[in-house]
Amino acid sequence: MGAKASKIRKRRLDSHGAAQVWAIFYTLIESARLNRVPRAYLNWVVEQIESSGGEIDHATLMPSHCPVGRLDD
Repeated sequence: MGAKASKIRKRRLDSHGAAQVWAIFYTLIESARLNRVPRAYLNWVVEQIESSGGEIDHATLMPSHCPVGRLDD
């Protein structure tokens, strides 16, 4: 890994809060991968969380709320 990538990673983890966010993000990704969740659905979930600034009712992220076609990709 190059020095530039190492500096970027270090900047991301400078605060405890940032480390928690990345831990949650990677847990979400790995859980989805292990459970064979369609990538399109996972992308939709991440988009919803990002657009809400993290303040979202988690029930709205259930597959039944996902736009038609996003679950089958």
